[in-house]
Amino acid sequence: MAKNLSTAQLTGGGTFGYNQAMEAELLYSPEDILRLEKKKRIWTAVLAVVAGGALIACVLLCLITRTANAAQTERAVIVLSGAAGCLCLYLRRFAVAETGHEIAHAEMLLRDESAEYDGVLTVTKERLRIRNSIAIRLVSLTEGGEVRRLKVIESRAKRLSAYEGRTVRLRVVNGYVAGVRAL
Repeated sequence: MAKNLSTAQLTGGGTFGYNQAMEAELLYSPEDILRLEKKKRIWTAVLAVVAGGALIACVLLCLITRTANAAQTERAVIVLSGAAGCLCLYLRRFAVAETGHEIAHAEMLLRDESAEYDGVLTVTKERLRIRNSIAIRLVSLTEGGEVRRLKVIESRAKRLSAYEGRTVRLRVVNGYVAGVRAL
């Protein structure tokens, strides 16, 4: 579960090694983390409503069961609980958990030590999914003859596409792109 960090803790009180006049684009900001936390709370509420609604519907179906309609009611309860269970699992895995992983990833990008690299940016089509976590895209940064292979979370890869083929300075944290600035 993500820790709630203050803006000063997330930014380290600084500007991520960039001069503010340089107009660097950070892929995550403290405001993005707050938006992600709100999104996670909303998805959690939707999950609770689906699960609670299915439970109430199943209980009501059981209460209206009579001898004449027992077989039909039993099938309805089985179908309803199965469908609601599948929907709850889907919401938990692909909405709530993935948003939580993205929050943790964003906090890591804002908190940990970074390095800066210059070069020509290429966003590749290669997509990977970290097991039970976030989806990432691979990017390459070519400087001279040296090619660095870096990662960016897939939801932020579109921002890097605007810089494709241009000479940029990337802020990199643990092999992940955290910020970009055109040179």
